[in-house]
Amino acid sequence: MPKRKRIEEKVKRLIAVLFLRSRGRPGVRGYELRKLLGEDYLEVVKAAQKKLEALGLEVRAVTDEGKLLDLENPGSEISEARFVIVVKENLKPEELKSCGWRIDEIAVLATAIVYILSLRGKAPRESIVQLLRDKVPEWRINMALDRFIKIGYLEEEDDLLKLGWRTYAEVDLEKLMTIFSTSTQ
Repeated sequence: MPKRKRIEEKVKRLIAVLFLRSRGRPGVRGYELRKLLGEDYLEVVKAAQKKLEALGLEVRAVTDEGKLLDLENPGSEISEARFVIVVKENLKPEELKSCGWRIDEIAVLATAIVYILSLRGKAPRESIVQLLRDKVPEWRINMALDRFIKIGYLEEEDDLLKLGWRTYAEVDLEKLMTIFSTSTQ
């Protein structure tokens, strides 16, 4: 089988695998891709990027600490990184709602992210709850925060919340901060 044909077959397998969820978490680790696709898995990822680009999607590699890795110069962290497919364009609130998220949950996540960033990376959970308590019932805030911790957007250490790997992979933090800073002026 010619090399080009083999790469095309591997691209199909890669995209199918990346769309599946692993124990509730999206994406696949680099070492799992190497095992599934072979040593040239990064070449396959780059070929998949070209196909997904036409659909407004892209593959990103992110470490558990939230560091986005450059697929052109991957480094040693690439085998432990999680590869995920993300939407390149910003989604509208209606589109997020169709994914099963309530508008108040989106507000809780956005507020938590901005608040955590404003406090240099960590914020007390109770502060976030108090900040939102006037707009959203406390039980719903706690339920949303627990959900976002479970699916990787936030992490909790000793009642302090910080950003999770999935936030770094899927959220345009600069744009979010710009939106919040212009809306408060």
